[in-house]
Amino acid sequence: MKKSAKKKQNIFVIVFAKVWIERNICPDYEKELVDGTIEILTKHHRYQFIKGSIASPEIVSSIINNKYVKHLPLYRMEKVFDDLGASISRMTMSNWLVASCDKYLAPIARMMKDHLLSRDIIHADETTVQVLNHQDGSTNKKSFMWVYRSNKYDPSIIIYDTNPSRKFAVVEQFLGNYSGYIHSDGYEVYKKLQNVTQIGCLAHGRRKIVYVLKKADKNSATAKDAASILRCIKAIYKN
Repeated sequence: MKKSAKKKQNIFVIVFAKVWIERNICPDYEKELVDGTIEILTKHHRYQFIKGSIASPEIVSSIINNKYVKHLPLYRMEKVFDDLGASISRMTMSNWLVASCDKYLAPIARMMKDHLLSRDIIHADETTVQVLNHQDGSTNKKSFMWVYRSNKYDPSIIIYDTNPSRKFAVVEQFLGNYSGYIHSDGYEVYKKLQNVTQIGCLAHGRRKIVYVLKKADKNSATAKDAASILRCIKAIYKN
C-alpha cells in the first residue's frame, strides 16, 4: 500500500492558564578574609517586580489585561484564581495594580505629557463620566473626563485626565504655560488660556449649519447659503 495523497486537518486547541509558585533558593557563602574575619556573600534573588511582593510581571499583566481589556472585575478574578488553586484577594490585586502603575506607567504618562506639550497643535475635549465612589466619599457622582491628544500628523499621544470639575483651573493645571494651537469644540474655558490660538472644530460647525438648514424655509436665502456651505465642506472631504 502506498500513500496517494495527504489531507490537512485543522483543530482548535486551547491551553488553560496555570498558576504556580516559583521558589528561588539563593545560598549564602562565607569568605574568610586575610584578617581572619568572615564576609558573607549572597547570590541575588530574582528581581522583584514590586518591592516586598510575590507578584511577578506575568501575573500583574494578566490582571491588567483581564480588568482593563476584558472588563473583568477583581472580585470575579478572585474566583478565577481560586479555581486555579491560587488564593489572591481582590485587595491584593488592587494594591498590585496601584503599585505597578506608580512604578512603571506613571513615568511613561509623564513623558507622554511632556511630548504632547511640545507639539504645535493639541486637540482637547471633555465629557461626563459617572464615578461610583469618589475621593470625597460621595457615591455615583458625575465627574469629567478631559482628553488631550496630538495632531494626526504627529506621533499619536492620547492622555485622559479625570476630574470632578469642568472649570478653567483643570485645563490650566494640565496645559500650564503651553504655547500653541488648541483645537476644541469652543468651550469657553479654552479661550481663557494665555499664549494659545484657538482652532474651531469643523464637525461642530457643520452640525450648526445642518440645524439651520433643517429649520429654515427651503426656498429662503438662509437655506441656500447653508446648503452651499455644506457642499463646500463635503468637497473638502470628497477624497
